[in-house]
Amino acid sequence: MVKGETFDLALPEELNLGSYYLDVNLELGRGEKTAIYHKDKSYSFRELWILTNRIGNVLKELGVEPENRVLLVLEDSPEWVAAWLATMKIGAVGTHVYTYLKPHDYAYLLELVRPKVVIVDGVTLARVREASESSKFPRALLVAGDRLPELRKGEFSLRELIASAGEQLEVEPTHRDDPAFWNFSGGTTGRPKGVPHMHRDGVVAYESFNHILKYASDDIVFEEACISRALKTLKQQPPNVAGGIFFYKNEVSEPGWDDYGIDYTFGQKLLMNYGLIRLDQFHEVNGLDEEYKFYCADGDICFKLYENGKALIPLSDCFVTHNNVMNNAKQLNLEKSE
Repeated sequence: MVKGETFDLALPEELNLGSYYLDVNLELGRGEKTAIYHKDKSYSFRELWILTNRIGNVLKELGVEPENRVLLVLEDSPEWVAAWLATMKIGAVGTHVYTYLKPHDYAYLLELVRPKVVIVDGVTLARVREASESSKFPRALLVAGDRLPELRKGEFSLRELIASAGEQLEVEPTHRDDPAFWNFSGGTTGRPKGVPHMHRDGVVAYESFNHILKYASDDIVFEEACISRALKTLKQQPPNVAGGIFFYKNEVSEPGWDDYGIDYTFGQKLLMNYGLIRLDQFHEVNGLDEEYKFYCADGDICFKLYENGKALIPLSDCFVTHNNVMNNAKQLNLEKSE
């Protein structure tokens, strides 16, 4: 058994995870800093805070009370983030599930979760509609996005309700041991199982990761959709394509380097700083040479793949921002952990 470092973390009895994750950023003067990058737009912490509060007021208007469940079935978006935070801020329990499931899967989840409100988008609306035909849940269906189809009884445009909702939201004084959200298992041993988490669990998880990783205000964690898009593209490629390369830029960039890009090496061959390599191809060339330091190893693995007749392709819709602000502090922390 490997046992890591332990440390003490004092938690107040009154603790609301939605407020803990979001409101503190405004209190610390980060309101105008970017909180989310989504497609070609960025959203500040203040914009996310306003969107969260408005969705919270919409949920309350629809009758959502503390410990009621709200089910999110929509693709990654600012609305997804705000709805999840808003649910916890009003003391309700956020649950979220995959967007690619079949109607019978959603029917099972509706009966298990028993949500008072379900939030969907154009991708999932039809399947969740079909699933709800044989269920008394949910009481209301909120549909995110624009250019929506004609909505039925009990269905509401999230965008329209947000427009008339208030920007101020009272934070529910939840206890640290109150339920905050459910995470579902993948269902590999049967049907998915909802794992409940308390408000304290989210704080402990973040503080534990941060104790080692030392997240800074300039760090950017790229969204899961980047990986999903990469996998979708790579699955469509011929066998000689060993992987794909993400476009990236540095948080503190050199003069003239303001856009996302990729590097070249070995006579105009692509170099992978960030990306995905097929595991079978990785093993075929014996993986990384551990004698190299990190920034040599990426060039080495590319060179070995090219020598083996394989190709790496650029993934023009996958982006990563490299935080090079805290490199020294992180390196020191890594050395201490070793």
